[in-house]
Amino acid sequence: AAPEPITVLTMAPAHGEFRKRFYVLKEVVERDFSGGANVKLLIDGEVGTEEAMIGALRRGRGQYGQLTIPGTSGAVPELALLMAPYLFRSFEEADFVLDRYVRELAGGLLAERGLAFLGWVESGWWNMFGKKPLQTPQDIVGYRMRAAGGDASGQYLRALKADVVPLAFADIIPSLQTGLIEGGATNEAMFGAVGIYQHAPHLTVTRHAINPGMALANLPWFETLTPSNQDVVRDALGSAELLRRIVRQEACDALATARAGGATIHVPSPDVIDAWAKPASTVHRQLIADIGGRAQDLYDRIIAGRSEFAGLGVTPRDPCSEAAK
Repeated sequence: AAPEPITVLTMAPAHGEFRKRFYVLKEVVERDFSGGANVKLLIDGEVGTEEAMIGALRRGRGQYGQLTIPGTSGAVPELALLMAPYLFRSFEEADFVLDRYVRELAGGLLAERGLAFLGWVESGWWNMFGKKPLQTPQDIVGYRMRAAGGDASGQYLRALKADVVPLAFADIIPSLQTGLIEGGATNEAMFGAVGIYQHAPHLTVTRHAINPGMALANLPWFETLTPSNQDVVRDALGSAELLRRIVRQEACDALATARAGGATIHVPSPDVIDAWAKPASTVHRQLIADIGGRAQDLYDRIIAGRSEFAGLGVTPRDPCSEAAK
């Protein structure tokens, strides 16, 4: 029989350990897939935006994809809730809740849309960046701020009274250059890795949202595989623990790179973080109402998970404490 053709879709960083994981995936699948496999990596957004990628996966034009929440919520709107502001306050809390309380429901919702959930592949904390210091919520009132894909980012920025400009990630730097935007929100890794800090040299470590992206497969295709080949595909990118460690270290490295390149990293006090978080509950309610479907069920599970986690007495650790100073 001919080797199984497997096309992998994502938008990977240009450099770093996380990008290398996709070459590991190709090597592992082609080596261990029973009957042979031919893995084609389209990891630089060759098929277009994440919205295009999720559509290609659902139609079987790709077999495996790694997408962020803005991309996956194009197929499952409820998933946009996972990027709601201050839904989580630490990596430890987010990991606990996502693994124990969210995974099953997310997997079921994805299956209804023809997608197999293979695992979490997050992209870290999101923060505010700007051409000027954005140290308090008052600093972005009327300020032209880029909102990421999905509803959560835009609703949060509007609640803070920013002038919101929805933009794809690829348009951030050109828009900063032309003045279309003056700042925005993105994750720590991208702020440093692609040079946003060269055009907007101030980053405020609000850590107001986490983007728990996902590894996915076309469900009808995945169900045709033998259990052993399903395991090969599911595990080839790496465990959730490994991927989280890689992504979080690259975020720390990116903050250090940005600081060394002249960026100013602002770390708010707990009182100022509370001010950034003040609109969160209102935004949560609005997102649930706008999304509908099983958004309330998903939110209730998250709150239950947070409650259990709080009772464990875990002390969160900041992996970027040195880089953020």
